[in-house]
Amino acid sequence: MMQPANPQIFHRTNLTTLKVFLTAGNNLRILLKNMAPTHGKNADDDHPIGSGKPAYRIVYKTLRTVTHPYVVLEWPNFRVSIANGDINRGGLTVPDAIPARNQRHRVIPEHGRIMRIDNSNSYMSCPDLRYTFSGWKENVRALCYVEIIYVPELSKNVSIEELYSVGRSSVADLKALLDLKYGPRLLAMPITEEVGETFDDWHWNRHIHSSKISAETQATFKSINGNEMIKDLQRLLNRRMDFGERMLRRIKLASQWYWMADAEPDQVMRFTYWRLTIEALEMVDTTNIAPVRDRLAELCGNSSNDWVRVVGPLYGVRSVLLHGNSRDVTEQSIKTAEIIARILLHSRLLDEIPADLTDKVRALLPSR
Repeated sequence: MMQPANPQIFHRTNLTTLKVFLTAGNNLRILLKNMAPTHGKNADDDHPIGSGKPAYRIVYKTLRTVTHPYVVLEWPNFRVSIANGDINRGGLTVPDAIPARNQRHRVIPEHGRIMRIDNSNSYMSCPDLRYTFSGWKENVRALCYVEIIYVPELSKNVSIEELYSVGRSSVADLKALLDLKYGPRLLAMPITEEVGETFDDWHWNRHIHSSKISAETQATFKSINGNEMIKDLQRLLNRRMDFGERMLRRIKLASQWYWMADAEPDQVMRFTYWRLTIEALEMVDTTNIAPVRDRLAELCGNSSNDWVRVVGPLYGVRSVLLHGNSRDVTEQSIKTAEIIARILLHSRLLDEIPADLTDKVRALLPSR
């Protein structure tokens, strides 16, 4: 059974560390030093926190599939256990937070109402100045399971996101091998996926952390005129009705990739989704990148040749990833793909492009 820790309540007005953390959107593990519970860490005198090697762990329950005798395979950088027993798992909960658009981002919401005061409408916010966090752990008992622990070649200062990304990519082929050889009943139900540290005896210390957390109250306030919104949406939706069937199909497909890119925490997959957004919009029935360059030139008022050194390397990264030569993609490549995808989708769906977006696209051009 899950064992919740006593919740830790932080008052926003009294905790500078939390305010900085919420503004920056950093990972919750920086607050663990302020929290009394150590639920789920599994540390002991022989395995103190911080003394192991950064590692990734994933456990699946089988679907009424029993392996006997148990199987334990060990290599210097990973271990596979296919056995029967109890599985320990744990983590950190933020009870008041709700999922944001990105899979690894949660938001502590602000509540408020629009009220009529002195013959005018006012928005009255009701922020909760207390933020509650609690750790948890549990033993899931009597399972037939497959456990994989992987130790990547990374420094101890690696980020949580990078550890997850490297771990997932590094065990993907092993999981595929097991799935293809023994069928989908072996890796049937995910029980836990964690990052932490392991030791020479494969003892596991998990990191208690959360996804990124933000407080809505600390965002800048924005007001939208509802009457103007009605006019804008009527015009844009009427314009949408005039799209031909083929163009509308391209826009719908590109919009699906757009939302997947926006929500995806993995860098390689995010880059891939932005690239697919671009291809769905402009590279119709071709693998030639010239239509992308031509469209950018049309939108920015310059030459198609100006975009060769921007679009070309982007598709060089695509080729390297597609052909399995590397899984590395830089933040700059992701940013470039995102900015280009956004202006292309903007130009197809809307009848105007914000000046700041055009400026961001032009800033991608190399200086002469």
